[in-house]
Amino acid sequence: MTLFQLRPGSLNASYQNVYQHNNENLKERGFIMKAKTFIQLFAGVILILMFLTACGGGGIETNFSANNEGIIKIQNSEPEFFAKETFNRELQLAGHIKIRLEAFHGDIEIEGRDDAGSIIVTAQKWVWSDSLEDAKIHLNDLDILVTDQIDEVLIQTVQPEDRQDRKYIVDYHIILPSNLETEVTLTNGDISILDIQNSLMKSECPLKTEILI
Repeated sequence: MTLFQLRPGSLNASYQNVYQHNNENLKERGFIMKAKTFIQLFAGVILILMFLTACGGGGIETNFSANNEGIIKIQNSEPEFFAKETFNRELQLAGHIKIRLEAFHGDIEIEGRDDAGSIIVTAQKWVWSDSLEDAKIHLNDLDILVTDQIDEVLIQTVQPEDRQDRKYIVDYHIILPSNLETEVTLTNGDISILDIQNSLMKSECPLKTEILI
């Protein structure tokens, strides 16, 4: 007969080793789960940023950070200072049958009137920046180009391709004859068309589009 003799404390040591091994496995699994969660959240943030970029962005800086819990915080930093300028122009019809507006960021309101004998364009140009001086300087970078073509009037917003941290906005209010054909292309903003008989809108990422006839 063979007798086994257990040393004092050997069982406790064995249980302690098993507990420590299981505890390390749990910690490793927890770390893996946090890593997977972080990757999924990070991928979601990338998709959001891609969507904002596709919509033009408007010069808003998006910052994100993650803590050790795998929670990602998103913060949008808006420029604090702005410079503003008003644009006014009255255009004679002169046989025109169509008006075409191409804009980037801002709100557009077009109002048709039966008694209108011309096209009245009123626009508010805004430049937002981190300083008032910078906003005033770069207000000249934002322009409205009006081209009188054979049978149509073309109105275009002109702004720098490299906006850096600035935000360029042009809000339009246009009054014209209700029977004038209207075509609007907008990257980002709200479109409102009232009492226009024939209109076409091409809005890439509109916040709101409203047509009232």
